[in-house]
Amino acid sequence: MTIEHTPGMGTVITGQHIPVYRMLVQRSALALWVMHGIQTGRGIPILKMVKQEYGLKGNKHQVLAQFSAMVDMAKIEADHNQPRNAGPGTGSKS
Repeated sequence: MTIEHTPGMGTVITGQHIPVYRMLVQRSALALWVMHGIQTGRGIPILKMVKQEYGLKGNKHQVLAQFSAMVDMAKIEADHNQPRNAGPGTGSKS
């Protein structure tokens, strides 16, 4: 992923990896809910959000498995499309 670090110790995800990072956060929230019953927000439940957004069907365990596979494929595709000379911190404005 293209990650930039700011002088104030902040981290910024940039470019084509923003949607992949969003999927990673959604997968983490879904896993917390499925495995431990922890709801990470007050809005739409994460299971409903993932089902609607990605067109998945099934119970919470099936959706987690399907979504995890989708996230893994998205990571592979994003890494494959990344320019070869770009490395961690490339393009940082620090």
